[in-house]
Amino acid sequence: MYKSPIQILRLIAILVMVLVTCSCTSEMKKSRYLARAERYFKAGEYDQAKIEYLKVFQIDSGNAVAYARCGAMWADEGVPLRAGAFLLKARELAPEDLDNRYKLALVYLQVGQANEAFKEATEILKQAPASGPALAILAETSVTPEQQQAAEQELRKFPQHDNPYVEVANAALALRKGDLANAEVALNHALSLDPKCMQAHIGLAQVSLTKKDNARAGQELKAAADLCPVRSRERLTYAEFKMRIGNTEEAKSYLQDLTKQARDFIGAWVLQARLAQSDKKYDEVAALLQNVFSRDPDNIEARVIQAQALLGKGDIKQGTEILERAEKSFENNPLIKYQLALAYIQGRNASQAINELEQAIKIAPKYVEAIVLLAQVRLRAGDPQSAIAPLEAALRLRPDLIQVRMILADAYLAVGRSEEAASLIREHIKQTQDSQSYLVLGMILKKQKKNDESREAFEKALKLSPENVVAIDQLADLDLEAGAFSAVHQRADALLQKEPKSAPAYFIHGRSYVIEKNFAAAEAALRKAIELDPNLA
Repeated sequence: MYKSPIQILRLIAILVMVLVTCSCTSEMKKSRYLARAERYFKAGEYDQAKIEYLKVFQIDSGNAVAYARCGAMWADEGVPLRAGAFLLKARELAPEDLDNRYKLALVYLQVGQANEAFKEATEILKQAPASGPALAILAETSVTPEQQQAAEQELRKFPQHDNPYVEVANAALALRKGDLANAEVALNHALSLDPKCMQAHIGLAQVSLTKKDNARAGQELKAAADLCPVRSRERLTYAEFKMRIGNTEEAKSYLQDLTKQARDFIGAWVLQARLAQSDKKYDEVAALLQNVFSRDPDNIEARVIQAQALLGKGDIKQGTEILERAEKSFENNPLIKYQLALAYIQGRNASQAINELEQAIKIAPKYVEAIVLLAQVRLRAGDPQSAIAPLEAALRLRPDLIQVRMILADAYLAVGRSEEAASLIREHIKQTQDSQSYLVLGMILKKQKKNDESREAFEKALKLSPENVVAIDQLADLDLEAGAFSAVHQRADALLQKEPKSAPAYFIHGRSYVIEKNFAAAEAALRKAIELDPNLA
């Protein structure tokens, strides 16, 4: 059908008007959603804010502000992996947004990527040479000699020398060198410049922990937490400290208060679930984790705790399946591989456990817990030789861990290297004298037929821990070997005086009576031992 030029022009005009109207409508919607999202964000109503920002993404998938805000909210809520994805996208869209880059550096630091955090801090200082917080992160993440040199150069050219962040940075570099005294001086000076410098309190807590001063560390962590919003990494750090030193009730109460104030504080819900899991309150774990999964269904830490609870209840199949799904979502996460190995061990699947642990160590060569567990599995499988080299490497990484020494000593003994096993334990005793170390040393010496030295070690173990039944039993063994039957019975009687229902005491009596050929007395004593502890049968 023929249309005149005028009709065609009218159609074009109508089409242009429709397109302009649609465009205006979309822009108006985006502005409305963004304004509403910003109101919720500033009011701390994060659940509602996220909904509005998601609406913004539907209209404008490249909105840098929405990405930055979502990243900031996930970071505040204690979910760094989620936060990182949004903050990275915001950096891509708006590399000049330094506040976003600073938050990204903090997330990198939190997930153990110090090198990436260092890069972000470097870029921030290029654009804002007077950024104190960036300077502090730069110093904290300067691991290599080259990075430390770069941090020192930034310190020298920092425009404000009378600045608390300069002192925090100085302290971080001093801590890297093991100079606790100068680190503490710098941090105290930082607080004299600004009593509300949260980073200085965190630094003093680190110094105190290194000095094994838990009381001071707790005070400093509490001070740092009190300076931060309810949703913050510092609040979670304080709760984790309370959990680590055994003040679980205080930690629980503190976390409950946080989630009362901020129902969407995911990190605080996760820590409460971890506490319930450690107390074997498996139903409580499930209830607490609902507050996490309703907001973050793929939360890795929560899924691990959920699996641990199921495994604790004996549901090996479901617990393992959850970890296997998590592994597919986070293929290169050594933590998940370690937890999956534990599940396979519980399910008596040693070969798959070994495979997972080998992968975890390949990804994280300094993952000491994985190295130790792999060694234990190999020892149980009758392969001590393959456990030795990794354990020696683990000991170089963590010479303070007695567990590594004990397992390595077992491996040495299994391959006939008893002198090296004894030397390992003696080295530890030089640093820290404890009952368990003397007990292990005594057993090694006993296998070497060095009975006098063995007896001396067991007696020291008993002196440090008078209730140590294993040490008493080992001394009784040495007495039996020497034919000192009266000494054996004296040890057993002394144990019964302290604990009248001591099954090991009756067992010690019974063993001696058997060797003495007093079978009636032996039978009576051994029956009593089994009555008190059927496991002795």
